[in-house]
Amino acid sequence: MPKGLTGFQKGHSRFRTDESYLLASKKISKALKGIKRGPMQEWHKKRISDALKGKTPKACGWNRGKKLSREHRINLGLVKGGKDCHFWKGGVANKNKVLRASLRFKLWRESVFERDKWTCQDCWKIGNELHPHHIKSFADYPKLRFATDNGVTLCKECHKKRHQNNKGFIKKLGVIDKLITKHYESI
Repeated sequence: MPKGLTGFQKGHSRFRTDESYLLASKKISKALKGIKRGPMQEWHKKRISDALKGKTPKACGWNRGKKLSREHRINLGLVKGGKDCHFWKGGVANKNKVLRASLRFKLWRESVFERDKWTCQDCWKIGNELHPHHIKSFADYPKLRFATDNGVTLCKECHKKRHQNNKGFIKKLGVIDKLITKHYESI
């Protein structure tokens, strides 16, 4: 056995290092290198096109090309959620992440988008990359987290602007508070 190879690798062709094997593999690769395939024939293109029609690239396996109903997704969540899921690590996940990844949040998100007809409510772009925005904060109002009335559909850019404005407003409040405390300290 060649130096450096363990027992299970002995005899496997991809681990062979003898001269005859290396020479043969080089000859084969040289022979195949020069082969050029012509353009794909029309009947073959059509066959591939027909096979892929109506199928989404992300779907695979039993659900390829199918959109699951809400009821079906709820049932799947009940069967494979929590401790029954193969990703379960004993409940160590961040509560915020768990809530935002939950089926309840996804259904809330969908219902907000459907109510607003998949249109950004600031710039009126239809479709685009949409985000659901909580009118009253997700963290501060836990009872309103999944209330459809507390959500608004925004595109990515408008959602970013909304949050930047909130931060700016909070900064201004902080500055005002400091000024007020300085004023009262001086008196």
